Amino acid sequence: MIFHKAVLFILYPLRKWYVVSLGYPQCRVEIFRGVRHFDEAFASGWTVNQGALTTDGKIGTLTIAGTYVYASMKKSWSFNTSTHRYAVIKCTDLTGSSWKFEAKLAGVVKSSKTFSDTGVKTVDLQNDGVATPPYLGDIDEVVLTVNGTAGDAVKFDYLKTCEKTMLTPSDDLDVAELNVHLAVTEEVGSVNCLLQNYEAKYTDQVSVGDLVELALSRTGETFTKVFKGRVDAVAKRAEATPRGQQHYLRLRGRDLGAELFSRLVTKKYENKEGSEIVKDVLANYTPLSSVGVETTNSTYAEEEYENKPAWEIVKYIAETAKDNGNVIGFDFKCEEGDVKFFPKGKYANPVVLDGIITLCEHETAIERVRNKIVVYGEASKPNPLDRDAWTESLTPTDGVWSSGTGTGSVSLDSAEKVVGSYCIRHSTTAPDYYGRAVFTLNSGKEVDCDLYPSLTFQMKEESTFNGEVTITLEDDAGMWVFQTFHISNNKKWQLQTFMAGRKNSDQWTHSAGNSQPFNWQKIKKLLFDAHFAGTGTGAFWVDNLFFGKRRWSAAVEDSASQSKYGVRELAIVDETLVSDDACAKLATAELEFRKDPAEFLRVTALGDARIVAGETIRVVSPNESIDADYRIQAVDHYINDEGEFETSMTLIAEPPRLAEILSETRREVGVLMRGTAYGKLGR
Repeated sequence: MIFHKAVLFILYPLRKWYVVSLGYPQCRVEIFRGVRHFDEAFASGWTVNQGALTTDGKIGTLTIAGTYVYASMKKSWSFNTSTHRYAVIKCTDLTGSSWKFEAKLAGVVKSSKTFSDTGVKTVDLQNDGVATPPYLGDIDEVVLTVNGTAGDAVKFDYLKTCEKTMLTPSDDLDVAELNVHLAVTEEVGSVNCLLQNYEAKYTDQVSVGDLVELALSRTGETFTKVFKGRVDAVAKRAEATPRGQQHYLRLRGRDLGAELFSRLVTKKYENKEGSEIVKDVLANYTPLSSVGVETTNSTYAEEEYENKPAWEIVKYIAETAKDNGNVIGFDFKCEEGDVKFFPKGKYANPVVLDGIITLCEHETAIERVRNKIVVYGEASKPNPLDRDAWTESLTPTDGVWSSGTGTGSVSLDSAEKVVGSYCIRHSTTAPDYYGRAVFTLNSGKEVDCDLYPSLTFQMKEESTFNGEVTITLEDDAGMWVFQTFHISNNKKWQLQTFMAGRKNSDQWTHSAGNSQPFNWQKIKKLLFDAHFAGTGTGAFWVDNLFFGKRRWSAAVEDSASQSKYGVRELAIVDETLVSDDACAKLATAELEFRKDPAEFLRVTALGDARIVAGETIRVVSPNESIDADYRIQAVDHYINDEGEFETSMTLIAEPPRLAEILSETRREVGVLMRGTAYGKLGR
């Protein structure tokens, strides 16, 4: 719907008459060129003197303490004024008498400027407050100071050091079209801005990587900041029209949350609460702050990442964490360099849509329903879970060690162990052809090698042996398979790994005495034979014995959903999950959001910059039986030079799960188009 330059609209939406008086739409575009350093949240890195610094993640407040007449805060920033000449500071409020910016080198002021009012201020670091201008040299510290009396304060929106002054395209003349896309959890926000480029006004004035801030309003209202991010692309355009040759510059960018895509994390977390992981990732791997990260009610037993995009880690915690009411699901988004991480549906939007909705479309779809879900993680689950448990005792929980010859014995040895506290020692005390150590699994503890297709152990032997070793597996019916290998008889530990199971059966020699096929699903005994050259006596040792390479896994289902919609299954393979607990969290989260049909609303309303993603908003349309609060998944604010300003929303009653997570972009992939299994990439 096109809104021209009128301020009075008579609408007939949703079977009601409304007379809506609105101001003319306005936008404010600020472009910061060649930024070296910037701080949007004032959350970390500042040292405060004679005062206190607080922040809400958007505005930093410096307050004078005690009986002092000023307070200051400093931060280490290294740059050279010959390249980065300008400091741009936005002061939003001042109760003191004045405030000051200083740039220092080794504690000596090189440039400074004092202000007694608020607004966007630019300091020329080559000339302002310089003893002998121009100053073309290094800076290693910036300082902000407020003057006044105890309790007086100054508030800052941002501080940036730039190569050039801030560029502010004219709202009335230059901004031809502006679309701001705001999103939560599933993607980052983005901007698409078309500028009139008369007489090459903006040609080569904006570069990829520059910072851009956008605010929207209507006449008579205060501006609402809606976007802060980086310019990703700059496109020049010339077009022949009936009005003559027209020239444009199109800027496309993403909000600062895009930093999460390009930062890789390699770290292991054990028994950490969800927000602790999120805050650690933000603090140690990104330039983003975490003031808005709220505590979860979920503890993660083990999360291990190797070159994993930070976005996917935060996304995983968001989609699996529980809030204090044990409801699964958090949202996150980046606002002005600060990540907001909060329970879904916690915050309500103040905008009332009655009378301003111009389009409302409701949809319920069964396609996403899945009520029986299995999640498989990395193929690294061992048996036993403690990879050394079987060699820490002669009678561990799962079985018992013994000698397989009449001339030998087994014992625990703490002096020769390679892992843990003990290893298994087999001693042959009377001459024999070989020594045999036998580990017999208890009833019910037999190993399924189709699930655990890898056998690993470490072994060493004395020089009286000839280096030839045979490892034999015996099933529950007494059938044997074996492999013979060689180790050095120099009494040094040597790691051995063998693939097992039905798929690897041809790698083993099946005993000629077997009366039936070997049962790989019921391994009852493991026999370790160390051979002498002829006959002899001596000792060998076994340690760190375990089967492995099973996938971590968990399965959940919902009988009520199955009764209503039939059994609808989904298998998920996520190579980043390294515990059954992690798999269970993901499976439970997927089931919670997939067991019922997805419910969507697409709503277009007269433009209002206060509508943001991640909050809930009430939608009422009696004819369509709609009267409920919906979560805003995404928002598009559109404004142009013809006076049109509209806000389009994607609303959902319960958020569906993404089908696939990619490391560089966030896009939904239709699960039904590809079957019922998907994988998460990027590890």
